[in-house]
Amino acid sequence: MWICLASFDSGSRFRNGEWIQKDQHDPVPRSIFCDPGFHLHRVRPKASLNRRLMYGRLRRGVLFAKFSIFLALCIGLGAGCENRNDAEKLASAGLSTANGLAAYYDSLGEQLDAIYQMEALSSSLRGLERDPQFDALVLENQAALQRRARMARQLAASYQSLKDLSGYDASGSVTNSFDNLESAITNFPPLKGLGASATSAPVDTGKILSTAAGLLASWKQSRDIKQAVRAMTETLSALDKLYAQELPACQSISEEHVTKASVIAAQLISKRQVNAWPLLEQQLEDIGLKLANPDAPPEDDAVNKALAQVVRARSVHLQRLADSAGESLLTALNQQLDQQKKFEAGEAITVSDVVQAMEKASAFLGQIEKHKASQGQ
Repeated sequence: MWICLASFDSGSRFRNGEWIQKDQHDPVPRSIFCDPGFHLHRVRPKASLNRRLMYGRLRRGVLFAKFSIFLALCIGLGAGCENRNDAEKLASAGLSTANGLAAYYDSLGEQLDAIYQMEALSSSLRGLERDPQFDALVLENQAALQRRARMARQLAASYQSLKDLSGYDASGSVTNSFDNLESAITNFPPLKGLGASATSAPVDTGKILSTAAGLLASWKQSRDIKQAVRAMTETLSALDKLYAQELPACQSISEEHVTKASVIAAQLISKRQVNAWPLLEQQLEDIGLKLANPDAPPEDDAVNKALAQVVRARSVHLQRLADSAGESLLTALNQQLDQQKKFEAGEAITVSDVVQAMEKASAFLGQIEKHKASQGQ
């Protein structure tokens, strides 16, 4: 239908192809005349026009919504994958650190076993009664180290469950591991150490670990992954603080091992009750020397004293390895905690420093085991 724009007046309106009087609202047929100077416009009925406009707008809205959803999914999946990869890296690094911590506590426990046995032998050689207080202290430290090794293994299990959770739904295993970790750090015994360390006040483990235990317990009600990360960060923060404060007590065990080993070696070598030549036999062969009588202890007192010093030097070397392993573990714990805090804050993370510290700690612990194996222990 064609109309001239000049034909509209204030007293009428056009609807459905017909003119309607404004006051009567009655359809009135009217001829449409147009001046030659006016342009004709195609006019569709208003209802039809509205329907087409609404359909166009709706169609554009649906397309925009689909595109927005697609864009959000792309961004969300990208961020989710990145967060998941970071979570897996953190969990793997934490798993390695926790396992290294357990191995360190195990190594200290073995040194305590050796100290207990050497003290019994030394007392017998000197004709003295065993010191019941020292024996009780050794046994108390053994129990404390066993609890710490168990705690470290439960910490590793929790990191493993979080690593699994980042890949698929493993909330059940997280719950179990958190239960075990909470149990492992509850009523945690103090580690007093030996020597001068035993005379100082032990670390208040309950005060340090209580908040972490509470967060681990609360996660069972929330089942929120963010709460799980927060619980692990708080637990690691408490364990990092505890380990740093107890490190001198740990190192005192290695120091006591050096002292006991040196005393026993000097006593037995001086009495010619042991043959110390095997300590140097390999080194002498490396420079082309062969012992005249390798199966019998030396007769010369000066040689015996020198061999006793060799024993002490080896014990000191073991102590340094153990101390270095302990310090590297502390560095790994600090770095792991820093990266977990960054992850929780949504910042970029890197686990290279954690991995490097753990490689050092593992190397030191490996040298200790190699040394023990060479001595037939």
